[in-house]
Amino acid sequence: MTACITEEIISRNTQNTFPIEITKIDGTVAVLYRSYNDICQLHNALMECFPEDTGSNNKERILPFLPSHDAIFNHPKKSPRHILSSYLQLLTQLPNDIQFSYPFEQFFTVRKDDILSSIYVVSELSFFEAEKEQRETVKVKVIVENKESDMDEINIIRVSPKIDYFGLFDILEERFQSTFTNIYYCNESNEKVKVFGDHDLKLFFKSNSLSYVLYA
Repeated sequence: MTACITEEIISRNTQNTFPIEITKIDGTVAVLYRSYNDICQLHNALMECFPEDTGSNNKERILPFLPSHDAIFNHPKKSPRHILSSYLQLLTQLPNDIQFSYPFEQFFTVRKDDILSSIYVVSELSFFEAEKEQRETVKVKVIVENKESDMDEINIIRVSPKIDYFGLFDILEERFQSTFTNIYYCNESNEKVKVFGDHDLKLFFKSNSLSYVLYA
């Protein structure tokens, strides 16, 4: 399945709906009208149903991050439409047990105000914007916690969002002249969660696209 918001999101009202075009595996095309609140409810329900996929110090995260409403509208480069479309597209790539869950199916089920269509509208977000994003670098705030002195060292680095796990370690160790064993991020509950490898790191950069803060 694919999912993409087809119009720019102008209103900051979290209850206002916007069109989401979906194409299912069976060829069904529909336009769903959902709000940011609807997406939040889906996100929270998935986190409750699949806590083991939200990231921990024992298992990498699978569920994408959903940025806050204020953060989405205050992003310096990306539009709300682009950010939320990216989030929805990541949802459609999740394992079958999540896609067949009640919250997921309820969100993507056609409702009375939605439109069934046989016409596929090509998203303007596709190839060129994705290519541009791949070439960009992002600023990452790195907080190195020193448990002995209770003094944290903070540094800003600029990296490609496609950097691999060990490549990031190399940059950090060169910048801080220290050896690190783990990297962490903060989840929605403000808990530090271990980054396990390339998949975890790419998910952090791809879906958390507003506040890049890592702990080492």
